[in-house]
Amino acid sequence: MKRIFTLLGIVFPILFAMGCQDTPEDITPEEQTLELSAVELAFVAEGGSQKLNITATSAWSASIEGAWCTLSATEGEGDASLTVTAEPNMGEARTATITFTMGDKNKSVTITQLAAEGGLLDLLQNIYEVPAEGAALQVALTPEDAEKIEYEYDPNHEWIWISVGGSEDGSFCGIHIEILANVDAVARECVVKFTFDSESKDITLRQAAAEAYVEAEPEVVEVDFKAQDIILHVGGNVEYTTTYSEGCDWISFSKENYEGTHFSVAENPSSEARQGEIIFANSEYSVSAKVIVKQEGRPERPASPPSNQIWYSTWGYGETPYIDDSSFDQKIVSNIYYWDEKLGIITFEGDVTEIKDEGWDYDDRCTKIILPESVTKVGNKGFYKCTRLEKFVAPGLTTIGEESFAECENLTDFDWGKLTDIPYKAFYKAGFVDLVIPSQFKDITGNYAFRECEKLKTVTFEEGVERLSAESLFYFATTEQVTFPSSLKSIGEMCFYANEPLKSIEWGGLEEVGSHAFSGCMGLTELVVPGTVKKLGSAAFHQCESLQKLVLGAEYVGWCAFSYCYALTDIEVTSTTKTFEGCTFSRCTSLESFTYPDHITHTGPYNFQDCWKLTSVDLGNVEVVEEMLFQYCYALQSVVLPESVKTVEDDMFFGCNEMVSVTLNEGLEDFCASFSSTKVSMVEIPSTVKVLSGSFNSNAEGYMTIKFKGDAPYVDKDNLFCQGATIHCPMIYIENYKAIASAFGVYTLIPY
Repeated sequence: MKRIFTLLGIVFPILFAMGCQDTPEDITPEEQTLELSAVELAFVAEGGSQKLNITATSAWSASIEGAWCTLSATEGEGDASLTVTAEPNMGEARTATITFTMGDKNKSVTITQLAAEGGLLDLLQNIYEVPAEGAALQVALTPEDAEKIEYEYDPNHEWIWISVGGSEDGSFCGIHIEILANVDAVARECVVKFTFDSESKDITLRQAAAEAYVEAEPEVVEVDFKAQDIILHVGGNVEYTTTYSEGCDWISFSKENYEGTHFSVAENPSSEARQGEIIFANSEYSVSAKVIVKQEGRPERPASPPSNQIWYSTWGYGETPYIDDSSFDQKIVSNIYYWDEKLGIITFEGDVTEIKDEGWDYDDRCTKIILPESVTKVGNKGFYKCTRLEKFVAPGLTTIGEESFAECENLTDFDWGKLTDIPYKAFYKAGFVDLVIPSQFKDITGNYAFRECEKLKTVTFEEGVERLSAESLFYFATTEQVTFPSSLKSIGEMCFYANEPLKSIEWGGLEEVGSHAFSGCMGLTELVVPGTVKKLGSAAFHQCESLQKLVLGAEYVGWCAFSYCYALTDIEVTSTTKTFEGCTFSRCTSLESFTYPDHITHTGPYNFQDCWKLTSVDLGNVEVVEEMLFQYCYALQSVVLPESVKTVEDDMFFGCNEMVSVTLNEGLEDFCASFSSTKVSMVEIPSTVKVLSGSFNSNAEGYMTIKFKGDAPYVDKDNLFCQGATIHCPMIYIENYKAIASAFGVYTLIPY
């Protein structure tokens, strides 16, 4: 049976220019087209004919090198369908070339023919070099031979598609190999094994890499001066890195999603336009793409508005603020107005002199507001809950109302104008970070003025500020450092109450600290209270739970000044401290020892109440031990009262369960015993004691032994508690002791 084969070699996208075409005279030389339907045709030794289509836009001619093949036409004009015929080959394999010429354009097709003894698989080359654009390979077979062809290759090579047999329209039967375009910058290869009867042959398909590229769209982005997001479409067939041109720190990568690659463009603070480049590059392949970003400069305007304007910025700059048209003129000023969206300016027919109560409240879009110098007053809640407000400028301002800037949580830059006081909750929950109070404020009277400012780090008062008489001025704020000037002499109650992060206090000339002023400041670990402080208010540092080391120089130490300072272990009291009001170190549960300096004469009542670890106290030259000094000091076992002590008040050792020894030295005159719940079994009463009262009941086994060294003292029978005791007294005073013995519920009276 005669076999006819067709190999359409490596076929680039086949162009059949069908239908209407431009006439030759309408086509410029650059638009001239010459294309062939195949670049290679193959014939078996027996010869035969194959079709070759030509697409041309003008007259063409053809020449043949090889006498054994012919072409049905060697010249023509426009498109044509030609027949290539090969004569039978009686010898070795041979080739011929047909060259088509149209003006200065040339295209060639290679004709190959098998040798006389060649097999069917010889029609397939060992290696096919395929361009990145892809190709189609075809070998024509009879239906009988097509049924005998088998093939195999790695199915992971999804860029290859092979079929053997007839086409759906019946125009072709044989082997068809479709090679898809390679879009990657890496070459690829696949081996396909074909089998026909007992013969087999491996062919290698090698496809070139696509040209490496990186691309980005659009090439130029033009934006206005506001902060904003831009979206770029960036791609390529190689990985790339992103860099920026020099000085381009105002552009930064933001995120990537289905919309594209997002970049943030910062607000342009200058009136000058600026330009930067975003560069996407792969150095290995030396390919890159860049996007030029051009940003407008900010529209210029004078430093401050005229008296009939208010300037604002929103969402960066220059958009319309959220304002209720129907009430705006009544709320702020009773003038007709209009606004310029581009510049962010509201202009009034008359002068602006006042922002009335709730005039601009609840505006959640404005970020900057600049008022003319003619504005002297902001009413109550004037800018209440303007949650996006960052900067406020009002050079003529003399008065602000209560809660005027409350809950402006992003307000960090405030022009104090001509203000001299700050009212109630004016900046409650404002966004200040580093707050400086200028010298024009001699006193601040508004309670809770900076309450719960949750971003606050530092507070500095300039020289000239004299006092802070407001209560709870920085109540529950987050101050870490506070600096007082030499001019500031007093601060009010709860001034920095519960500022938990507070770590540092620069005292300046501060003389008087209000009660609870620094209570609950958990961040304090070390504290020096200088001798310049004349009065430390009650509970001034109550519950500063991290405070470990204290140097105390305040002249007057108020009630419970350092109570509940659980970590306090190291205390030094300097010579400037004169008075403890009492309860000073109550519930300082880590404190183990304490020394009164020699100049202190009164201990202060309840000073060590609930100091559970206290084991040692040096009373120095104390003259009066005030009531309940060691109440519930469970670890305290012994106490020595120096000769300086003249008076011991009520319940000195109440609840000291481990107390076993008390030494009372000569000099003691008025002693209110307090041995209830202790383990003290014997006490000696100095001869100097003139008045005796209190409790001589203890937890010791048996009755208590009391030894008197002098004459019988006056016994306050109404305030003496004793359930029986053994009393030792000097023989010469035995009669005197008999007279008072009944007050003790005497068990034994022993003279010596």
